[in-house]
Amino acid sequence: MGISIVIMVKCTIFEHQITLIYLLTTNHVIMNDISEILRALLDQLARPSEVEREFTHMMNNDQQLKEDYELWCEEMGYDVRTGYQDFIDEQMQDRDEFWEELAE
Repeated sequence: MGISIVIMVKCTIFEHQITLIYLLTTNHVIMNDISEILRALLDQLARPSEVEREFTHMMNNDQQLKEDYELWCEEMGYDVRTGYQDFIDEQMQDRDEFWEELAE
């Protein structure tokens, strides 16, 4: 039987505090909270194109983030090439639907 430890690290990205979550097992480390990182970037930058650009930049500079992103895509059912874009599109659609419901 393996040992698992969850580590939560709070940090600030563009004035938004986010929590990076790592699951340590005897086999490997799993996952920054990619969903939370993308939401925080979207809250700060507002434009999907800017979020995509910043997230790509972050992955190019952080191999662990890139590996976690690939695992996140696999677990969430996204294609690695378009996963973050698809997630951002879904978030934008959810926000639009929220405001439309409020307007009714």
